[in-house]
Amino acid sequence: MTPVQLKTLDFVRSFKEQWGYAPSFREIGDAFAISHVAAMYRVETLVAAGKLRSTHGKARSLELIDDVDLTTVSVADLRAELARRGEVPGALSVPERRVMGRRAVTCAADCCDIAVRVGHLMCRHHWFQVPFALREAIKTAHALARETGETGDADRFGELVLEARELVAGRREAA
Repeated sequence: MTPVQLKTLDFVRSFKEQWGYAPSFREIGDAFAISHVAAMYRVETLVAAGKLRSTHGKARSLELIDDVDLTTVSVADLRAELARRGEVPGALSVPERRVMGRRAVTCAADCCDIAVRVGHLMCRHHWFQVPFALREAIKTAHALARETGETGDADRFGELVLEARELVAGRREAA
């Protein structure tokens, strides 16, 4: 499976977990900053590969096939499987892309390439994995950094964002 197909499959999985129903082609296209026709093509390749099932002519009919709940698998087992396949966990991280002219901003969470609106730190799925108190601290630190322009406030904001990213990635326990 290609990285693009994997990201598309992960998006469908995350969307279904969050909302309880499958995303539309337009929502898939919006998430990856592509047209809904390109999103349809991505879904068709996943259906042909046997990773998704879709009912023709029925909206939001995408179903995951052989979906494994990775939250039940230990981190050690995941790392062992990646090592067996010759993958290094750090190689799975998506390079951070922020605002570049009119280009889309992507989620700050590692391994997430979902486009977010300018001014948003993470996609909805990852943002709500961050504890409420930390989300509020991030917003406050960001406002202070913008108002004062002092490096201490910007540093505090950066530390809080790093903490949120580590929490979402599972490298740190919530306080």
